[in-house]
Amino acid sequence: MNIKTPSLIEPGVKFFLKKTLKQCNTNKNIQFYYWWNMCLFLLFLFILGSLLIWKKKTRLTKEEITDSHTKQKNYIMEKIKSIRASKEKEREKENHHIITTLPKFESDYERMHKNFYKT
Repeated sequence: MNIKTPSLIEPGVKFFLKKTLKQCNTNKNIQFYYWWNMCLFLLFLFILGSLLIWKKKTRLTKEEITDSHTKQKNYIMEKIKSIRASKEKEREKENHHIITTLPKFESDYERMHKNFYKT
């Protein structure tokens, strides 16, 4: 009872075609991933390059940096002067209430409560 079914392809050709198709598939995948990786790498380089160029164009010059530093210093000095001036005005108001030019005497107890209940 050895009945062989008829076959249109010889066993060697079937094996050859199967292995050839597998090898073609792996070659196709290798090339696809190679080109995919190259495109992603070029996209990365383009984004990185455009970012670096943009940062270089928007960077402040030395003159602008010195101008901003002087503006900051002037702003701080103006604030300090205004605080000093307001403190001097408060002292003058206190001194106008006193007839003499002697400093006002405050005990430690009064100073402590004045600082504690400051509003």
